[in-house]
Amino acid sequence: MLETLEEHGNLGTNTFFGGENVGLADLAVASVIHWLEVIEQVLEIKLFEVTTFPSLYNWFNNFKDVPIIKSNIPDQHQMFLSFKKQRERLMDASSM
Repeated sequence: MLETLEEHGNLGTNTFFGGENVGLADLAVASVIHWLEVIEQVLEIKLFEVTTFPSLYNWFNNFKDVPIIKSNIPDQHQMFLSFKKQRERLMDASSM
């Protein structure tokens, strides 16, 4: 999915997917990437990197800098703690 967005998202010519304003596509993709970064932290892997997805990476940073987004985006550290706790419970349950 990230490769497709990098290649066909028109982010080289636009700030956001629909042009110069945040739209529905931006909100949908950003929610996936925001969670992906949390999952990367929990699993200690890196998938979403500037060297692999330069346009998408820059778009996401621009997206997070929009004032209304910045003041409403969920705290990644809290998401990390919650996801890690759920993962640990699932791992414990599967080892029984």
